[in-house]
Amino acid sequence: MATKTVKRPSQGNELILGATVDDDEQNILQDDGDSDDKEVEEIMMLNLYNFDDDKMQNCRYILTSPRSLEACARHDIKPTELLYKSLSEVEIQCKEADPNLSYSQIYTNYRDMEAERRRKLKLCREERERMMWQENETIATDVVDPPHEEIKESGRTGKVLRKYSNDELERIVSEFRRESLPHSEQDVPQMIVKKHSKPKSKKQPARNRNSKVIKNRKKKLESINIGVPEKDRKIIELMLNRHREEEESDRVRRLANLNWEQQRLALDEKMAMNLNRKKEEIRESNRARLAAQEQQKAKVDYENEVQRKFKIEKIQEKDAKLAAITSAKQKLLEQQIQLKILQDQSKKKNQEYNLKVEEEYRNAKAIQNHLRNLRIEENARINRQIRSREDQLRIGANNLKSELEHDKKKYDNEMKTREDQHYLQNSIELKHLRADTNYKRQQQIKAEEMRAEIMKMQKQFRKQQETAKLMTEEHDEWLKHLQLEEDLKLEKAETIAALVKEEKRFRAKEQREARQAGQKLNMKKIKKQEELKQRYTTAQAMSKDRKRQQIAAAKEENLSKLRDTARATSLMRYKVKEMTAKSSFDKMSAIPKQYASIEGRHW
Repeated sequence: MATKTVKRPSQGNELILGATVDDDEQNILQDDGDSDDKEVEEIMMLNLYNFDDDKMQNCRYILTSPRSLEACARHDIKPTELLYKSLSEVEIQCKEADPNLSYSQIYTNYRDMEAERRRKLKLCREERERMMWQENETIATDVVDPPHEEIKESGRTGKVLRKYSNDELERIVSEFRRESLPHSEQDVPQMIVKKHSKPKSKKQPARNRNSKVIKNRKKKLESINIGVPEKDRKIIELMLNRHREEEESDRVRRLANLNWEQQRLALDEKMAMNLNRKKEEIRESNRARLAAQEQQKAKVDYENEVQRKFKIEKIQEKDAKLAAITSAKQKLLEQQIQLKILQDQSKKKNQEYNLKVEEEYRNAKAIQNHLRNLRIEENARINRQIRSREDQLRIGANNLKSELEHDKKKYDNEMKTREDQHYLQNSIELKHLRADTNYKRQQQIKAEEMRAEIMKMQKQFRKQQETAKLMTEEHDEWLKHLQLEEDLKLEKAETIAALVKEEKRFRAKEQREARQAGQKLNMKKIKKQEELKQRYTTAQAMSKDRKRQQIAAAKEENLSKLRDTARATSLMRYKVKEMTAKSSFDKMSAIPKQYASIEGRHW
């Protein structure tokens, strides 16, 4: 059976398929004349136990063993899926698919991929061991046959072999003969391959045609033939001939199974190509969706940037107005202080009134800013709701479109399967009809022949009917098995589609949450900046109030000092004036006292 040798993926993770090789792997020994390393590489037997060895890293192929490739094909596993991927490679692959993935999610994906790889490798190894065991059992049962036994052209097998062409029969028979040959009679290239490669299985004593089992059976037959009557010998020969005919029919059945297996592999390859094409279409749609999302994101970022610049310009204008107002107030206060130095109560009342008016003005400004922020938040919330609703509608439309396409493809596959079944049934009925017509024609031509010949032909016809019935039953079983595989693959495709849908929904939810978190963070930053600005302006106003109070206190202190100085000066002037004045009330009252003292009287 011809198998495909799978090359290792080159740079860019591309899968390269080599030329087809036979089981003896003669194409591996073709000499390109490049270097000795290439010759060693082509001679290597890569199976499921040494393909991931460090020495095999530079090989062009992943697997070259026919049993290993057959085991992978039976489980629908590609050899590239068995290669080990490091954490860095998985990280690069995940980042290409979704750049927003965290390291914990990447590590979880790596762990799941490694577990899946080990599970597939275990399945392939078990299948390979099962194939080796079946081959050993088959060889053990075929030991009784002579080494160069040829297929007889009997009436029972001739009708069955008409299904195959002469070239196919010669190729299949040559393969079976080559497998049945002993080690000394095999081809030289095949011996070289087996010499330089790992053995497929442990050597069994049943593989040697000169084993003890054959010798013991021959001795038993010879001992039985000694002293046996001629009639019994003929019965024994008849039994042996019947046994050989049964073995030949079994071999023909194996050949038919081999042909059916080739057809199944071709169908599997076709289905794999269709699945790859579908995956490529899904990737293209994902790329288009990601590009649209990137454009939408760039548009939203541009709008946010424009809004941020507009807010910054408004804040700058507000700061300029506030600075102009504060500078004007400062000048007004300085003029009022310069003009009203001599006023006490009126000045204090005017200052208190001005402070109240300014505080009310600040409160009104703060209330206006708060209302403006609430309006901006409400508009942003409404815009977010509108965008989320549009995303949900777009995702629902895409999901409905993919479901309709999947239903259409499923219906087409069912119709194709029914047409194939109808065609096979018609071909079988046509073969039966042709066989009946041929039989009737032969019966009419040979009607005058001997009755014994007629009985012989009737027996042959019954055998043909039994064989055709057996082949029909086997073909029906094969169709049932094929239908079961189709159902399993459709179920697998539906599961993959559901997983992809769930993954899309999860990614959309994550992107929406990330967008909302970014907007909340921006709002917090803006609020924090406004709060810091308000604190800064409040601190500046408080520092100016403290400076104004200090200036007022210093002026009051200067005024009190000036008043004390004026009082002391006026008192001193008064005393000096009294002392220097020519006439005063005291002096006038002191004159009578002096006169009285002189006269001895008291005042």
